Amino acid sequence: MEKNVNESLAEALTSMAVNVPDDPIEYIGKYLVTKVERLKQFEAAQVELGEVETKLSEEEAATELKNKALESQEKELKEKESKFQTFLESLAKSESKQQAMDSVVDFMELEMNIPAAYIAVKKVAGEVETLCYVSASPSQVNIVKGKKIVKAAPAEDDEGPVQATGFTFDALKVPEVPEGEEEEEPAEGEEKAPKPVPKPSPLVIDNVKRDSRCKFFGVPKIGAFVACPFSYETIEHESGCSFNAGDAESGVDPSYQLNSIKAEFVIAFDSIGEYRLFKPTEIEKVNNIGEVLSNVFVTLEKSIGEKHLEFVNVGPKDMAEKCSAVTAKVAETDAQVATAMGEYNAEEGESELKKPMIEAEKASTAVGSILATDIEEILKILERYELPLPAAVLNMLFCVSAIAGIDTVSLVDCCGDPSWSVMRNKLQDLPSAIGAFKPDLESTVTSNTSIAAIKNMCETMNLLDASVYPADLPVFPIILTWFQKAIAAREAAIAFHAETGKSLETIA
Repeated sequence: MEKNVNESLAEALTSMAVNVPDDPIEYIGKYLVTKVERLKQFEAAQVELGEVETKLSEEEAATELKNKALESQEKELKEKESKFQTFLESLAKSESKQQAMDSVVDFMELEMNIPAAYIAVKKVAGEVETLCYVSASPSQVNIVKGKKIVKAAPAEDDEGPVQATGFTFDALKVPEVPEGEEEEEPAEGEEKAPKPVPKPSPLVIDNVKRDSRCKFFGVPKIGAFVACPFSYETIEHESGCSFNAGDAESGVDPSYQLNSIKAEFVIAFDSIGEYRLFKPTEIEKVNNIGEVLSNVFVTLEKSIGEKHLEFVNVGPKDMAEKCSAVTAKVAETDAQVATAMGEYNAEEGESELKKPMIEAEKASTAVGSILATDIEEILKILERYELPLPAAVLNMLFCVSAIAGIDTVSLVDCCGDPSWSVMRNKLQDLPSAIGAFKPDLESTVTSNTSIAAIKNMCETMNLLDASVYPADLPVFPIILTWFQKAIAAREAAIAFHAETGKSLETIA
């Protein structure tokens, strides 16, 4: 207190000495009064300055946090973009179509945080179009993979109701080009610019529950859905390779050539049950992935095409020579069986069904023994056939495997259709299964592998007609010969044992 008073008086006296007022006492009094006010103002200014500095410090801290958040976000975006580019590079190195598709849907769910992703390929059989879901992300494998959606045929009556077919088909529709103004003729010497070819665009549905076209594989829930369409030129079809006879006059040599057709697929994804809309950037990324995936398919098929051309120039010739010897053996064996059965004498009271059963069994067993040893090398040649075999061949091999006791689950793709890419790896099991065939064996069968189902499939698809099989692959008529005998033997055995009330087939 004394210090403050002394300091204040010293300041007042110093100020008085400088200014030399008329009334020193009054001057000192006023000085001391104003000093108090100045001190209050100074203290207030100090408080205000402290508040400003605190606020400035808080703003600087907030700005720093914001900058750090932006830096972190930018770093995260760069890492995601880097990871995305790395994925595209790895995708381009895929060794198979299935591997490529599986890696795409896995990346979409696990790295892009898309709740559900799946890929469907469009298959056309006659006039029937089907979307087959051949790949699905981890959370969807048991829900979507293997499913099929068949596009409903248009109603014959235009006034009839439109059938719902699932809106994924709509993603593959090419938009109609509106009629515009007349195009200007190009200047002299200039070529007319080609019209842009319309392409399908991604189908985006913000709320699937409000769209009557949607077909759910589970319980209907709110969510968004996107289907991005893609197409490429494929040689993986029944007519993917054909023989060109050439033209001697024009100097064109005969040769095999590859034929491509348009193939379509969609990469679809949804947020059903975890409702959220998809950003345009997410859709754009999926479009980028789909373009790379299309190029992967083309690259893989180029290698497949080269291998197939190598096969068709050598394989059928090697096969024809070996098949000719097997065919001669089969004909000789048939004659021996016929001779042996001509000498068969029925026992008294014997069922009329016994002789047909024995004869059919001997015929199938004799031919089966030949095939068990003689077609193994032929099938090894066939394994080099790269492109899809005709549907008739695949279905016949499926039926042959079923009646020979091979597990048919190993012969079909995830959608349940006979597939050459799967089946060719099981050809080595066929000879031994044919050789071990017993027509009177009791067995548990499915609704698709009973003798009735096999016969029905054969009749529906005309599988017992040798002319439906490729002439340059003579192994199939040989297998068909045994197959016909095996069907006859199985039917004869079933009929004979039915007399005693014994059933040889139990439906699982």
